[in-house]
Amino acid sequence: MITIPPHLKLAALVVTIIGLLIALQLASSASKQHKPTPYLPALRYATLLGFFPLVVHRAMPKLGLSLGQAIASQLIDLT
Repeated sequence: MITIPPHLKLAALVVTIIGLLIALQLASSASKQHKPTPYLPALRYATLLGFFPLVVHRAMPKLGLSLGQAIASQLIDLT
């Protein structure tokens, strides 16, 4: 049977308590907001235009992949 020295047990206990205190401090500081929430005006039309190419460039490949899957499913069902 291996006996663990008391100073190692005490060190593990101290590290655990320090970790718990740090976690509690982080949790309490995360819940407090130091700066007030900035006022964000409604999104303007010009800012929305920046996202339009992303939508189009994702829609076209999705359409092609969906069409390919539908054709493959039909061909497998027919064979």
